[in-house]
Parts: sequence; structure tokens; C-alpha cells
Amino acid sequence: MAYLLSGVTQSLVGRAVRRGLLGGHPVWRLALVVVGLTRLLHFLGKGRPAAVREDLRPGETVVVRHLPRPTDAPFDEGSTGKAV
Repeated sequence: MAYLLSGVTQSLVGRAVRRGLLGGHPVWRLALVVVGLTRLLHFLGKGRPAAVREDLRPGETVVVRHLPRPTDAPFDEGSTGKAV
């Protein structure tokens, strides 16, 4: 499904560039802006992987725990980013 939407979006962008930017139609220019803003918001809204860097001394160990986020929890709830 994502591949299909990607093709539709690419077709829309191509048509918006031809008719809006090159042809001067304001509605197609608006469509180009909407698609661009949607892509930008999608990119900025992606979660970034958590990374922790710690120096270990000889004999120390690391325990990695992962608790899956409940599907109904809001995005901002969950990990505090603090080591336990």
C-alpha cells in the first residue's frame, strides 16, 4: 500500500511541477506546497532511535532491556531516556 501511495504522490508532484511552477496555475502550486509540507512533517515526526554511550571498566557488564510501547499509548509517553 505504501508503494502505491508513493507512486501516486510522485505523479502528483510531477503534475504539480509541470502545471504549477512551469504553467503558472496557482491551484497546482498549492498542491505542490501541500505535498511538500506533508513530506516534511512526516520526516520530522519520525521517532529517532535512542542511543546511550557509556564507558565500561574491566569486569562491568551491560544489560539491555526493551519494553515494547503499547499500541494505544501516545508517542511522547514511554522511555524517559534515563539509564536504570
